[in-house]
Amino acid sequence: MEPVRRWSLALAVAAAALLAAGAAQAHWRGNGMQFGIAPPMYAPAFPYHHGPYHYAPPAYHPPPAATEGCYAGAWVCPLDRPAYVGAPCACPTSRGQAWGRAR
Repeated sequence: MEPVRRWSLALAVAAAALLAAGAAQAHWRGNGMQFGIAPPMYAPAFPYHHGPYHYAPPAYHPPPAATEGCYAGAWVCPLDRPAYVGAPCACPTSRGQAWGRAR
């Protein structure tokens, strides 16, 4: 057998053995890289984070202040104290209190 053919045959046998056992893969483990036949392992995203993410709490925005008055059905009266839009309020009537919403 010629030397070139012998090397080609040896290379083909080695390639078949590698394919049968699984492809050689590089894996990140700790601070270095290792080569070998193993199932794939995935490294965390770089740069490494050493703790959970911290998010700021959502900002609080109070509802707008009511400026138009208290709307209680057929009655509209000025607000007797500061209130937010949509807050319950009451207008005095000849039959008692009429409840409504601040606008």
